[in-house]
Amino acid sequence: MPRPLRWLTGLLFAGLSLHAQPTTSSLAGDWRFALDRADAGITEAWFNRDLPDRITLPGVLQAQGYGNDIATDTPWVVALGDAWWKLQPADLREKFSQPGRVEVPFLSQPPKHYLGAAWYQRDIEIPAGWSGRRLALFLERPRWETTVWLDGNKLGSNNSLVAPHEFELGRPAPGKHRLTIRIDNRQIVRDPRNDGHGVDSHAVSDALGSTWNGIVGRIELQATTPVWIHDAQVFPNVERKSARIKVTLGNVSGATGSGTLSVHWRRDHQSRGDAAATEPSTSRAGGPAS
Repeated sequence: MPRPLRWLTGLLFAGLSLHAQPTTSSLAGDWRFALDRADAGITEAWFNRDLPDRITLPGVLQAQGYGNDIATDTPWVVALGDAWWKLQPADLREKFSQPGRVEVPFLSQPPKHYLGAAWYQRDIEIPAGWSGRRLALFLERPRWETTVWLDGNKLGSNNSLVAPHEFELGRPAPGKHRLTIRIDNRQIVRDPRNDGHGVDSHAVSDALGSTWNGIVGRIELQATTPVWIHDAQVFPNVERKSARIKVTLGNVSGATGSGTLSVHWRRDHQSRGDAAATEPSTSRAGGPAS
């Protein structure tokens, strides 16, 4: 990194009496669960009733005994290797095709196989100390498309394969609430040119075991003040030895306000001094705004 801009590496944000880091509560542990083989869950409003089975999150359903046994007709998400397998001698194919002992080449073969919707659900307790705070749900690594309901109210969907799935919960009252997540691990994104989404790409293929259904990594509730720092980005200009800082504020307070946004920076971890700059800022009700 050019020396004149090394101080940007330690850029810190504060101001407006906002907390840069939210208060969090982990949701790891036992969840209620149900497979939705017939895609009936949305029509039958499963988000309004308790699910019958149990599963552990973070985790993957195929690794916890759910799904189908591996068979010679398992519908793998893969193209490479299939033709090769069919061309092998009959005795070789017979050896690796016995019920309960099927072994498939070119795959990171899971203990079970499942493509479709699965539902995950648990009760969450909003503490009294979080009254009036804005809450968000953070899912670090789901696979693939998530849809979330809180107390039967749909919060939205996300199908990113490269970033956490985050959902706004608003400012729910303290007490018990039902949180329900539907996860669909089928080929969610389709390429109209070939009716597929690179089925041999590492992010979606069974070749590297990427068709699992579940959530791994952090699963947590995040609580912030009703006005919070939603995003902060730095755009350095090496020639001018300067940087443009873009900050987006979120606001669910129901009111419009103004204040001063303070930016503090330090040169690097060996620096003895720091500096600061301030900029007037306006926050409007209704959610994130720059």
